[in-house]
Amino acid sequence: MSSAAATKRKPSSASRLVGAPGRHPEAEDRRSLELELPLRLSIEPLVSSQTISQTAQPSETEAVDDLRIVVVDDEPRQTEMLREILGSDGHEVFAFNDARRAIDWLKQESCDLIMTDLGMPDINGWMVAKEAKALYPDLPIAVVTGWGSQVNEQQLRDGQADFLLSKPFELRELREVVAKVAAQRQKTTTSDVSGRG
Repeated sequence: MSSAAATKRKPSSASRLVGAPGRHPEAEDRRSLELELPLRLSIEPLVSSQTISQTAQPSETEAVDDLRIVVVDDEPRQTEMLREILGSDGHEVFAFNDARRAIDWLKQESCDLIMTDLGMPDINGWMVAKEAKALYPDLPIAVVTGWGSQVNEQQLRDGQADFLLSKPFELRELREVVAKVAAQRQKTTTSDVSGRG
């Protein structure tokens, strides 16, 4: 077999990541052709290239109590990706592609954190934050945007948001937000218990 043919048959890096162990190289090549494009479309706009390795090897310092997290984004790929990442960390995730449905859900249910995209039609992330804070004034809210450099701290406060995640962000940044929320919840719970004692 020529070197050119060997190169052609060698699985790509994408196939090594998503292909099932023990498959024939040609089968893995075909699978990578089918999956490589949608994976890049769903991951790269939101999370950096370190996502896959960090998902496989989370830091022990990032381990936190399980949270109920609401994710709001009009792009299904984004909500599904965050659902998988946060769910793999042990959190209960409620994903919505319609901001109005998320707000209606909040009127009946509670959560520990909201992560909402800013640029959505009809109801944007600032409006989600405002509606959520009206229901739960102490509820932490993280806004996610590709225009993070244009959002300053004053705008964040005026928009009633507590955290800003600029796309593409690393999993470390995502987990830092979750860890801060978990730590604050634990602190509040401890204070409540001490007060009752």
